Amino acid sequence: MKRIILILISLILITHLVHSSPKIGAIAVSTGKSTTYKTILGDEVEIQLDPGTLYTIYLDTGLGKSIYRIEGISSNKYKFNRFYLKILPLETYSTVKVIFREDPLVKPLIALIPGNWISFSSPVSLKANSSYRLTFREDKLYAVKVKLTILSRHYFLEFNSSSYTIAYENATRIEVNGVEISATEVELVVYGDTLTIINKDQDLVLFIAYCKFYYKDVTEGSFLEKCFIVYDSKLVNLKLNGTYLDSNDPFTEEVPPEPIKCIKVEKAIVEKIEYKERIVELRAVDSEGNYIGDAIIEVGSSESIFRAKGKACFKTADLQLLVKVYLYGTLSGEYLVSTEFSPLDIPLKLYQVSLDVVDSNMKPIDKAVVQLYSYLSLIAKNTTVVDGKALFKNLPAGVYLIKIFYGGKEVARKSIVVERSIQEIVVCNLADLKIKVKDSESLPVPEVSVILFDESTGRKICEDMTNNEGEVCFKEIVFGKYRVVLHYLFKNYTFSIVHENKFIELEIPLKSVKILLFDKFSNNIKSTRVELYHGDLKIAEATPDERGIVVFSRIPEGEYTLKISCIGGVEEKTIKIVSKSAVIAIYLDVVSVFGKPIKTEILKVSIAILAGLLFLVFILKLKKILSKRRKIKPKKVIIVEE
Repeated sequence: MKRIILILISLILITHLVHSSPKIGAIAVSTGKSTTYKTILGDEVEIQLDPGTLYTIYLDTGLGKSIYRIEGISSNKYKFNRFYLKILPLETYSTVKVIFREDPLVKPLIALIPGNWISFSSPVSLKANSSYRLTFREDKLYAVKVKLTILSRHYFLEFNSSSYTIAYENATRIEVNGVEISATEVELVVYGDTLTIINKDQDLVLFIAYCKFYYKDVTEGSFLEKCFIVYDSKLVNLKLNGTYLDSNDPFTEEVPPEPIKCIKVEKAIVEKIEYKERIVELRAVDSEGNYIGDAIIEVGSSESIFRAKGKACFKTADLQLLVKVYLYGTLSGEYLVSTEFSPLDIPLKLYQVSLDVVDSNMKPIDKAVVQLYSYLSLIAKNTTVVDGKALFKNLPAGVYLIKIFYGGKEVARKSIVVERSIQEIVVCNLADLKIKVKDSESLPVPEVSVILFDESTGRKICEDMTNNEGEVCFKEIVFGKYRVVLHYLFKNYTFSIVHENKFIELEIPLKSVKILLFDKFSNNIKSTRVELYHGDLKIAEATPDERGIVVFSRIPEGEYTLKISCIGGVEEKTIKIVSKSAVIAIYLDVVSVFGKPIKTEILKVSIAILAGLLFLVFILKLKKILSKRRKIKPKKVIIVEE
């Protein structure tokens, strides 16, 4: 007894504390072959019906809600009382909508006391589209059963804008003005302390009588007589002493479905009431019924308060529990939960945040790391896809901090308030870095290797070559300080830059050198090949013009070697380029013959060889002449003797 009192007191306190908290319960949908449970958070639920199937729909008696209206099927296809609904087999697939309302009279244990039938001295006539209203001032009124005669087999009535149950219906014949006509006798059950009957059909309706049913709370030691006890055997064990027997539901006139019990009491004393302990499992889910493993469920019962992650399983005899659900440190919802059906899903009101991550030029950023914080704690992380989008689902209402990282650096942060599903644009402190390399005359320098380093860490970021316009573009570079190294030919040039989404021009001190080539007699050298070397590295190659001038452009300062191809070898000269523009005259130890340089040594040797060859030719010619003379002279002095 003390335990029952404690439970009732705790229920009163919990109900008082959370009177504004939404209630969560379930309905059991049974077809005789199987039973499924649907969690309800709100005032309506839709149920899909198969043809040829009898459905029994049972509502939590501990939820504090009752069935108010049934939509989608005609009234002769169902019967209901406050907490269960029976739907007769239908011919086609259908959808029924069951609408609920808050009802303090829905309890797991209650006594119903029928009053006497009250007949009108003369029936109240309701013509087409007319109404009749009765208001009952009595306390403890539970339901009203009305007796009607309708001058038709078909009728369309409305009671208090709510649905009604047909407890009894029978075809009959009555005499009107001496003429016997067909009619229908019906007994209907309606709920409420005001009875408004509206005849929405064309046939006459006669209001014959009504019977009121009262309710009484059942406690241990109560003396009851001439009443019905309706209770939920899943929640309550009841022991009576007296005269009683199992009976039909007084409103539907049928045996109620399990676990509802109905007892007709003549005279009895309530000896014992015991509220059963049940194993209850609660799960946090999103709007689509997906399990939320990160949710923290806090359950407050009459005995203790405990927490569990994602799922809570416990034993209790409480009819209702105060449940708070936290997600990412934020209170996602506070509910008054009925414990009759298990497992029971707690649908959280969650939202999604869609982010468009863009750079300073509003261009989407691919592969940026997006972090989501709640109360300084990292709760989720995502990576942007090709179009710069990142999506976070299942977020409770609250304030969040977004941090964007790219290339290991934080490039943006933004606070957002989530009260609904939203789409936000996050602009990051990065953009393409465009650099143009020019020489001292502001001309573009192609084929320069540009290397970008982080100023603070010294880490190499990227590298590329300038194009024909002397430009290079590094994609999606974070704003900040950088070190740029330009490698051109054999020399490095280092610059410190600040990236602020501006075009950057870098100038390197390159020189132009004009070289005049002369032989030892100051004659111009034209037909040759001139190569410019720095050490073993060939820098450039050119051919002199008609004036014997060779021009090398965009040459770094330094010491170089000129290699001039000559007949007989290569002439080498060392030059030093230091000024912006230089003219250097080079005198070679060569002789220009028809514009072609010939090395002097080669020329001397050639002349000596030529002279030797000429002398040899002369000697040979002379010798040949002398030889001929010797041979002819003896022939002239021959004497012939007889």
